[in-house]
Amino acid sequence: MKLTSMIFLSTLSALAVVPHAFATEPYAGEVKKVDEAQGKVTLKHGPIKKFDMDEGMTMIYRVADPSMLKGLKAGDRIRFDTEKLNGHFTITKIEKAK
Repeated sequence: MKLTSMIFLSTLSALAVVPHAFATEPYAGEVKKVDEAQGKVTLKHGPIKKFDMDEGMTMIYRVADPSMLKGLKAGDRIRFDTEKLNGHFTITKIEKAK
């Protein structure tokens, strides 16, 4: 097995041990609207450099799993991570801020 494959597999194993851990620094935001039926959430957030978003904005995101929206409401402060999946910005992790 190549070294890069071994490193990749060990990284996956480490992430699997902590399912709610953020793979990157989480982004802070505020929930503006929740649409459970469509599996979408509108968030106001700061810059997201990995997507060349240099300024804060309010944006609609899909969620990887609609159950992530349970208990969220407008006004909630959250921490989240997002990826671009199938051409759409998608929330992959979300939690209420403490």
